Amino acid sequence: VMLRAALRGRTAAFTQLAPAAVRPRCCAWRRAFSEVAKTGEDKDGDGKKFASGSVPQTDSERQVSTEDHIPERPIMPPPYLKRDGWKGGISGLVAVFGMLGMFLYLMDAHDASVQRAVIEQDNLGKPKLGGDFELTGSDGSRVKSTDFLGKYVILYFGFRMCPDVCPVEMEKVAEVMAYLEEKFGADLVVPMFVSVDPRRDKPKDVGEYVAEFHPKYVGLTGTEEEIKQVTRMFRVYYNPGVKSGEEDYLVDHSIIHYLVDKSGKFREFYGKNLTPMEMAKKIEKHILKDREAAEKRAVEKEKGVSDA
Repeated sequence: VMLRAALRGRTAAFTQLAPAAVRPRCCAWRRAFSEVAKTGEDKDGDGKKFASGSVPQTDSERQVSTEDHIPERPIMPPPYLKRDGWKGGISGLVAVFGMLGMFLYLMDAHDASVQRAVIEQDNLGKPKLGGDFELTGSDGSRVKSTDFLGKYVILYFGFRMCPDVCPVEMEKVAEVMAYLEEKFGADLVVPMFVSVDPRRDKPKDVGEYVAEFHPKYVGLTGTEEEIKQVTRMFRVYYNPGVKSGEEDYLVDHSIIHYLVDKSGKFREFYGKNLTPMEMAKKIEKHILKDREAAEKRAVEKEKGVSDA
């Protein structure tokens, strides 16, 4: 009986692990042993009988018996293997080329949008600022913006009684000037200060104020109408605050530096968040760019003369 039970367990395990070609024999042996267990008679022809009754059902035998009745699930191939070989290959190629085409389309669309953004920024990033103006200098003489053609001008709007912002920004310009003078000499860039408080800032007072920051600072003031006109050109905001007295008040104003090139045209503006070195590097970039363009024009002009 124990031998028979052991053979049944081995047969069931072998049936599950055996290849498909061997499984029919295993099933036949298993049916034969099941018949012997039920009837006690060997059907294989040896004529021996065993004790009637079922084989004792141990835990391991119950497990084997239960597994004997579990239908075997066929191993199904993946869906893509069910297709015909050449059809599957074509479908795969179509999918790959479709994804590649979509990727290229998205890349082209992205490049086009970036180019549009660059063009729009180039068109909208340069507001129409600046123009010719005439104000009063520190010695009382009239000073025109056209007097500085051939030089770069760093223009700042403030007022002499400013407690903190204007001194900090003008100190920044002094550091920028030190860097640019070392790179390009002392006569290429001019710092300029325009007062937005013409009522209190007289020409002489403005001249003494700007001289404290840099010897080349040009201090300008004018009438209230003249200051309004020049601030409109550069879109400068300024507004006197609440006055506690005739001479005791502050002026709220924009904190921006403007770069005017050698032809008198506005080139770029710089906010207070820039460090002196960042501002100096930006101005240096414009100067080098203009020099390169001038050298190129000179070469083209010489080439045209020689060709003629």
